[in-house]
Amino acid sequence: MANESVRFGPVSTAAEQRHELMMPQLMGTRRVGPDLSRESGLRSNDWHVAHFYNPRSVSPTSVMPSYRWFFDGRKPNKKGLAIITYMQWLGSNVEQQQ
Repeated sequence: MANESVRFGPVSTAAEQRHELMMPQLMGTRRVGPDLSRESGLRSNDWHVAHFYNPRSVSPTSVMPSYRWFFDGRKPNKKGLAIITYMQWLGSNVEQQQ
């Protein structure tokens, strides 16, 4: 799609998908959000907690649904902590562009 890299950042390449947790991207698919393969360390753990609990609280135009099953009340449960850890890991093997 035209201008997706302007809105969501660079598209991941096959060379970035060289380990067992990352599957190669599907070429030609429409993106509705940023490429998460470079998410590592871009935002704090607290930001991810808020985003999974209520995405529009930190990204007002987000189309992402709430993932409240990752929480016990307002505190992340084991699954919530695991997904936040995974998000912080994504892209940690990729050299960041500046």
